Amino acid sequence: MIKYMKEHKMDASAEKGDSESSNADGEPGDANKKIREQPSVVNETPEGSKMASKSPDSKASSLKASSSKITSKKSKSKIKSVESTGAKDAISKAPSKSSTKLKKSRSKQSLKSSKSKTKRKVKTIPDTQMALKPVVVPGMKEEHEMTFDQKKVQFIQMLLKANVKKLKETEATEPTEEGKKQFNLYDFKDKKKPLDRKPHSAKALYQCHHKSFPDLPLVVKVYDANEPAYDPHHSHYLKMLRHLSKKHPNIVQTWDVIHKDDSVYVFQELAPFGNLVDYMKSKGGAALPEKEVQQIACQLRMGMDFLGDMGLAHRSLIPWHILVMHKDMRIKLTGFRKAVIYYNEKKNDINYQPCRPLEKKKTTGNDYHAPESYGDHKKEFYDVVAADVWSAGATLFHVLTNKFPYNCSKNSPKIENEIQRNIRSLKVSDNAKSCLGFMLTTDATKRISVESLSSHPWFVQK
Repeated sequence: MIKYMKEHKMDASAEKGDSESSNADGEPGDANKKIREQPSVVNETPEGSKMASKSPDSKASSLKASSSKITSKKSKSKIKSVESTGAKDAISKAPSKSSTKLKKSRSKQSLKSSKSKTKRKVKTIPDTQMALKPVVVPGMKEEHEMTFDQKKVQFIQMLLKANVKKLKETEATEPTEEGKKQFNLYDFKDKKKPLDRKPHSAKALYQCHHKSFPDLPLVVKVYDANEPAYDPHHSHYLKMLRHLSKKHPNIVQTWDVIHKDDSVYVFQELAPFGNLVDYMKSKGGAALPEKEVQQIACQLRMGMDFLGDMGLAHRSLIPWHILVMHKDMRIKLTGFRKAVIYYNEKKNDINYQPCRPLEKKKTTGNDYHAPESYGDHKKEFYDVVAADVWSAGATLFHVLTNKFPYNCSKNSPKIENEIQRNIRSLKVSDNAKSCLGFMLTTDATKRISVESLSSHPWFVQK
């Protein structure tokens, strides 16, 4: 989009340069005229050409003086004719003092209005076919009429820049004094008995609630403040949690991030049905029906779209990071520990991430990372946004079939054929097969984008 905008901008500036150059030469003899500091609309006659270099105020005074002289001469001639002939009716035609004053006041008002009009109207010089055109060079910035696509790209860039800037300026935790006040607003259910399950690298996990909302269950994750990943001042992960906060219905809500003593407390909403893996186990470990998977897909796309607007890429879209909030399949994204800022606000382009080392590629089980994300981490890079689409497709394939799109234990060069063959063998609708096929293509340049998913029939919420 950025490249398209730059090319469009150069074309528009070139067209504008051509049109302005033709107007610059104008009619013959215009080059000898003096340049006006302010545009004028007074008609230039041969008699009034002497006043061309004068200011508007001097013109007005001269016009006023000439008009007063003409009226005085006419009045004198009329009075003399009356005295010589002695006709009474001629005397009645002579202008009185009150009428002359009225005429003068009207002439002043007309001059004032003409002055105000001269400031608004701009005189233009007609175009000529033989006019020489100035050379347009790269890098010129001129005002021109933008197309709708250019305006759209510019709006997206401004939105991403603002969100990325705000995210970087966000503090990792609440300030000390405010943090203490916020911490006292939470009640732990049983601080001596943490929950059996605890998230990755967390010291403990407790259930709690906010005193203002006692009926809303929350959880608090306790992290070690001495670890670099949870630095209370510079942690990228904590900044993202605070920035995302409660802004989207398909992103897990973060209520507070508080630093107290040697620990960092992250207060988030509780998922009563666990993640997608827990939900599938509660259903007997079987695959979910297509209707439920379609609901998951629609909400997953909206969450990914919101992350894109924030300038973030998840990089870890797996069934364990999709929480089920309600039995009607309301889901929310979590697990932002590996998320990165994909947008470079200085270059107006995406930040390509180094590939994962090939040694870390799984040979057993399921690997939800895109195939192109593995390579030489020192020389090779990949598009994190396109990789997220592949991971989302692999997750949907898993909950729909309880299987994986391909066999990870085999390093086959024909992985694309294997994936597409497995998709076509599914007993689902054609819309589902089409969508999964475009999401799981191994060529990242041909993979469907998050924006295009919104128009796919399978992602249209019914």
